[in-house]
Amino acid sequence: MDYRSMVNPTYLTAKTTLFMLAGAGDEDAKKMIELLGTKNEL
Repeated sequence: MDYRSMVNPTYLTAKTTLFMLAGAGDEDAKKMIELLGTKNEL
């Protein structure tokens, strides 16, 4: 798990929301994930 998730619950909430939006088909969320280089390790 990403160390930021362990120490910052706000980061974990934002990351989870971003992946939920991407999973629902939101193109902006998909682009944001790609630009940030974030991995879904939840």
